[in-house]
Amino acid sequence: MIIIASDDRDDLLAEVARVEHSIYPTWGANGRISRSGVVIIFKESGATLPQPLTGHEHFGFLDGVSQPGLRGRISDEPTDVLTFRQNPNNRDQGKPGQDLLWPGEFVFGYPGQDPNSADIVDPGPISEAGPAWAKDGSFVVFRRLRQDVQAFRDFEQQMAFQLGISPDLFGAKLVGRWASGAPILRAPEADNRALADDDCSHRRSFHRRKAIPPDRSAHLRATFARPTRATTHPAPCPIRRRSRPKPIESCGAGSPLASRCARSLSSILACAGCTS
Repeated sequence: MIIIASDDRDDLLAEVARVEHSIYPTWGANGRISRSGVVIIFKESGATLPQPLTGHEHFGFLDGVSQPGLRGRISDEPTDVLTFRQNPNNRDQGKPGQDLLWPGEFVFGYPGQDPNSADIVDPGPISEAGPAWAKDGSFVVFRRLRQDVQAFRDFEQQMAFQLGISPDLFGAKLVGRWASGAPILRAPEADNRALADDDCSHRRSFHRRKAIPPDRSAHLRATFARPTRATTHPAPCPIRRRSRPKPIESCGAGSPLASRCARSLSSILACAGCTS
């Protein structure tokens, strides 16, 4: 699988053309057709949503705020770290509540977490995939999830009416954060733009020693099981990169029918300990 990404669409298309040109049969210097032996069996184009939903998924909620922190340095410089330290009260975290994990959780050939240690800073055994060529590699999972925006909106309205709360509040309880990204544990009754604009606030409510994790029925709790009083370590959390496949453009982002268009979310997950 080849992943090509860019902040500039022209650069992206140029790189896609270059890669495809190297794959398709071409005429060699000897006048014979040269074949790479590679066949493209599937190709998908994705993009982030246009403003004002840039960085949000199709249901309208801010996305990509729960990436794990990675322990280690890029070079010998002590400040050249993989994950920038933004919590002055805990040097073993990136953002507040974002525990730094050993790279073997994601890349083979390096120490992972020690499941038997009470301290998350203790390294565990070297993660192994089997063959020697797998070192510095990872399991990569590609998923495409269909999102029925209108059905989600209808469900929000129905359940909010039954519970006597606003649809926005019900949606926040369902997902675990407000559409803006503000964590519902720190803004339980109404959205808070100040929290939403502070990227260090998104995970602070997940710090296992200072707060209760989101409700067990919330999306955030289901997709990333936080530690409980009986456990000391978070469950394996893959690195995620997401995009939104392109076909929704035919509806128009602001059209009245936009919510009824077919939507989907493509996810690429990297993990050295994926079990399901």
